[in-house]
Amino acid sequence: TLSPLSIPAFYAASSAAENENAFIAVSKLPGETLLADAVTEDAVIVLSEHISSLHKQQHTMWGPLIQPELEPPEWPQRLHASLLNMARAHGDIPDAILAEALSLVKNCAAEVFVPMMPDLRWDQFLQQHTKLSALVDLDAFVSAPKALELVLLEYLLDDQQARIFSRHYQLEHQLPDLLSVRKPYRLLLFLMNVLGEKNLGTWMQAPIRFN
Repeated sequence: TLSPLSIPAFYAASSAAENENAFIAVSKLPGETLLADAVTEDAVIVLSEHISSLHKQQHTMWGPLIQPELEPPEWPQRLHASLLNMARAHGDIPDAILAEALSLVKNCAAEVFVPMMPDLRWDQFLQQHTKLSALVDLDAFVSAPKALELVLLEYLLDDQQARIFSRHYQLEHQLPDLLSVRKPYRLLLFLMNVLGEKNLGTWMQAPIRFN
């Protein structure tokens, strides 16, 4: 109900058990899988409407989408701990990059949180007649700062698509200033391996789409 896109109806699900695979049963929706090299202007406009609608659903707590229960001061605290722990586990993050990201975490403090997908990709949508029509892969939704999603969108959109998105998004919302939060959020998304990029230099130096 939060998005203008069609969402599959849920029928049943089960986690994995002995001699039984995990499954989820949902309704089948019309449309074709959307590939990144076939994204049209119409698709970007619908994406902006989808994101804009979600960003109207604001919470004062963050965490799981259904029942966010973490207080705002915990966001930068846990972000700092997550970056540190995940970088150590990764084992190949230069000290200078990690130190700079950690020094900027204080700028990531937020008071308002919105529904977002940390693994947002074009192939999670269906399209009909060059427009997005449905969102069919939505298991990763959380409540988080909207700046995190906009940093992620800088990887999803090219320059022209970002201008289209920005123009339509700003009919409802003001774009946040990403300058002081971009590096810690980019490092977080890299460590989460959201889009599969393995080269940290390439990832951190990706083009800036939203100023």
